[in-house]
Amino acid sequence: MESNHSQIPDLLRNNHLFRKLSEADLLALADQFEASTVGADSIIFKQGDRGDSFYIVMEGKVRVIREQRRTERELAVLVRGDYFGEEALVTHRQRSATVQALTDVTLLRLTQEQFNYFVRRMPHLRDNFKVSIESRRLSRVKPLEWLNPGEVVYVMARRNRIFLYIRLILPGFALLGSLILFYYLYFDLLPGMDTGKIIGGLAIAVSLFWLVWNDVDWGNDYFIVTNQRVVRLEVVVGLYDSRTEAPLNTVLSVGIDTDQIGRFLGYGNVLVRTFTGPILLHHVAHPDQVASMVEEYWQRAKTTAKVENEQAIQQAIRDRLKPHPITAPKPPPPPRKPSMARRVYASLFSDFIKVRIDQEGSVTYRKHWYVLVRKIWQEGVLLLAILAFLAIRLPGVITFPSLGATIALVTLIGIIDLAWFLYDYQDWRNDIYRVTADQVIDIEKKPFSTEQKKSAPLESILSIEYERMGFLGVLLNFGIVKITVGGTKFDFYYVYNPSQVQQDIFRRMEERKVKKAQAEAAAERERLSEWIVAYHRSIGPGAAEPPAPPDVSSLPPEEGQSGEEPEDEAYY
Repeated sequence: MESNHSQIPDLLRNNHLFRKLSEADLLALADQFEASTVGADSIIFKQGDRGDSFYIVMEGKVRVIREQRRTERELAVLVRGDYFGEEALVTHRQRSATVQALTDVTLLRLTQEQFNYFVRRMPHLRDNFKVSIESRRLSRVKPLEWLNPGEVVYVMARRNRIFLYIRLILPGFALLGSLILFYYLYFDLLPGMDTGKIIGGLAIAVSLFWLVWNDVDWGNDYFIVTNQRVVRLEVVVGLYDSRTEAPLNTVLSVGIDTDQIGRFLGYGNVLVRTFTGPILLHHVAHPDQVASMVEEYWQRAKTTAKVENEQAIQQAIRDRLKPHPITAPKPPPPPRKPSMARRVYASLFSDFIKVRIDQEGSVTYRKHWYVLVRKIWQEGVLLLAILAFLAIRLPGVITFPSLGATIALVTLIGIIDLAWFLYDYQDWRNDIYRVTADQVIDIEKKPFSTEQKKSAPLESILSIEYERMGFLGVLLNFGIVKITVGGTKFDFYYVYNPSQVQQDIFRRMEERKVKKAQAEAAAERERLSEWIVAYHRSIGPGAAEPPAPPDVSSLPPEEGQSGEEPEDEAYY
């Protein structure tokens, strides 16, 4: 175990948990770890056990399994450098999952007493563990359907709770005022009358809805780092969703921005600059720890990209020197088609009044709901008039026309009103602006009438500007995005959050450039392998056996890569 023990300081030094430790503290901590070997298929601890140790994987693989509702779900597979077991020690709860060895595993173990000693002596360690535990907890309760197979969430954070409490102040006072109004109307001004109940009840319901809405809206914005990308997720339920992301190997720098109040209350801004633009998370808790984790995974992605590039060059040379039969990949099974009812529901209601729809690599924008309201207000007034007429005709306040004629008239007007509403809604819904991976599209379509469509490649865009439209545009955050493409102009009218639309387009323009650069790098690797093969063949028949592929580790790394060896780290 002596040789293993000599590797412990390096293992800890590359871990974000211990990055701020002095060399003396790090060596002291390394001396406390005990190395032990566990056989394949052995259970290290079970879900529900008492937490008594913290572990780091030194060699081998383990898997984390969680039992929930009588079903087992594999949460993660951990390899060298990964850690686990800290959640039960920090929260003083039972183990939340079972950990089993997949292979023979060498583990570094720190007892609960030693763990508590170092956490008390180095308080920032507790903050590091809290960020890690919170990330894992959020990833368990928040489903992310857009994750790729094998993609693991490392960091998942959101705004500091202080900003939730600030957002709840106004609806909280409104709720208090509504309760006072209800009491005053029902027991004093209009004692015992239903009118007091209705007015006070409506005020209470609106205040509660406002309170819950702010809570849900705060909880829907996330900052996420996986083993593949950095993501900022913003959602306004039923209206707006935005997912800004960039591959980890396109990250340029990671920084934090705090003020005096933020440092006192423990929040700040984390800024990740990438080739495709900045990704900013406002007012995140423990910004130092979050930034440190992002930086570590970014460095890992760079080294992984370098190794993958070297392996790709070597494989290309092997294939050229000694061709192997190429087998076509097995096509994936066709996706199951949803039922007719589900398709109709999805078509009509899944994005009923959404103004931004992000799916399948493209973003679709509709005009702001203010435009929809401006279209359908007349139908709304007509509907209220019908209801008011029924309210005075059915009780017999008026007796003309007859009840049968009233029902027939109301039914006819209601059908006309509904058809009118559906036409205006579909007219609003059909006018869309779309940004795909390679072009911008402007579609205007009248129901049962003509359709106009304009498109242009992203490479042809010369400039992008936006402006908000008057007082209402500033208040409701809508405006015009103006795109110049050669001698043509694309105007995205009444789009919600025009600055975000501008960023979406810029980001896709940069992503397009990055993909072109990657294609050129792949072509360069292909040319390199061809040169080596041509040289090998020029040697003559004396070199029948192909030589081993050359060592490409000495080649200069591509942009955004480093020469470090990859070292995986823990998620659970």
